[in-house]
Amino acid sequence: MQMELARKVHFESSHRYYREDWSREQNFAVFGACANEHGHGHTYALEAYFTGPIDHDTGMIANLKDVDDLLKKVVAHLDQKNLNQLEDFKKEIPTTEILAQFLWDELLTAQTGSNLPGEVKLSRIKLFESENLWVEIANG
Repeated sequence: MQMELARKVHFESSHRYYREDWSREQNFAVFGACANEHGHGHTYALEAYFTGPIDHDTGMIANLKDVDDLLKKVVAHLDQKNLNQLEDFKKEIPTTEILAQFLWDELLTAQTGSNLPGEVKLSRIKLFESENLWVEIANG
């Protein structure tokens, strides 16, 4: 039997939606207040879901410390940062969608070198920019 385990972590980041190849007017027409020169910040919530069998010795899919270590490792790079200034987002606007894709890819890569059991797989993530705005990515 496969089960799904979910864990949530928070981090603080700021960003600005702005394309240098567009005029100021076009940026504000498309992005509104998100195009403001100084940007704005969010307390993001990342929910990560992992699927796997229950280990009969521990009664768990995965040790929560190992899940927490993985999540903290991935978001540490983003916490307390202006996303526009990170090399990872120099060529893209760090929208919630782009940030979710980045986190998905980073989690998949980091999971390979983590202490999570090999049969435990990342199945989906939800990235909340606020309580009423989020993006979800699912495997398959």
